[in-house]
Amino acid sequence: MTHLILLFLLTLLSVDVKGPPASAVVRAAGSTKEPLPEDRALPEVDTAAPEVEAPDAADPLAEILSEPTSPEGGSPEEPTPPDRSAIGAGPDWLRHRFPKRQPFNPRKDQPGSPVAPQASDRAHAAAARTVEARLGGEVGRIRARLGADHLVVVKGDYDNIEHVLEAFGLPCLLLDRPELLKRALRADQILFINCALPPPDNEQAPYVRRVREFVRRGGWLMTSDWAIDPYVTAGFAREVGARLKSDGRYQPDVIVDAQFCAGAGDHPLVKDIFAGRERAPWWIEKASSFFTLQNGSDAMPLVRSEDLDAKYGAPVIAFTYTAPNGGRIAHLLGHFHQKTEHADGIAGMQHLILNFVRMKYPSTE
Repeated sequence: MTHLILLFLLTLLSVDVKGPPASAVVRAAGSTKEPLPEDRALPEVDTAAPEVEAPDAADPLAEILSEPTSPEGGSPEEPTPPDRSAIGAGPDWLRHRFPKRQPFNPRKDQPGSPVAPQASDRAHAAAARTVEARLGGEVGRIRARLGADHLVVVKGDYDNIEHVLEAFGLPCLLLDRPELLKRALRADQILFINCALPPPDNEQAPYVRRVREFVRRGGWLMTSDWAIDPYVTAGFAREVGARLKSDGRYQPDVIVDAQFCAGAGDHPLVKDIFAGRERAPWWIEKASSFFTLQNGSDAMPLVRSEDLDAKYGAPVIAFTYTAPNGGRIAHLLGHFHQKTEHADGIAGMQHLILNFVRMKYPSTE
């Protein structure tokens, strides 16, 4: 009798060991998952479309991965740009459509706009061939004269002049920004500073002093877009007198009609950049830093845009300043390495950069 009772109790307490607990189920690919216990349920997924984020400067793939999906020529937030055929920039302009653009969000203020990298690369390659042919053997003669560190490039968050120099086979020394404070600079060098977020306010002073002393000793400096601040705005506040416009970082990407400033068309820095025309298209990056030159400035404006003057009261696109001892500054609105398919505008920028190098290292022939 006792044995029968024990057998009955064991039957009641037996455990089904044919399968594991639900929390440890692992099924073959393609099968349906069993629901998780309630205390481990997945969070509810928000099906609403995520807000478009500006590219993360720390991630080199961010701009490629965030390519716009809006149709070419605009986005729902920005109407299709008007026909520019009446601007007068010449037939080369008319062969190019406006590049694809990100939806404009004024809360995001990083510059630049991603386009298909292959299309941009093709446009840069085509422009480089055009410019080098236009200059004949001049590029080759410059290339032969340059040492490995005559052209010094400070890396940027958003711009890459090193790619432009590489397209022409010109060697350059590429530095991270902190290296600018450690490496000795010489008067026979050109320093290019790519568009980037400025150093924190409490760290700017040594960079400003280093760049100012470099130019005062005869060095040449070229900056793009955001790099005007603080190297030019603070470093040469009295001489250049460039002031940033407070609303300059809230415009979308746009191609504007650019023209030479009065009397500047024959200046060696901009000579022939428009291929014999008086005006041409110029690519302005999203969130570019517009600026004005104050009365009494010793800087010489070279290129301007009536479009920018009418909309932002900041017409100057490019200017130069020459220090008493021969040091020189040139600043350009927009990027050295433009993220666009507009080959005509790219060629103008490339030619201007080469002009700067040619002025520093003139050909002996």
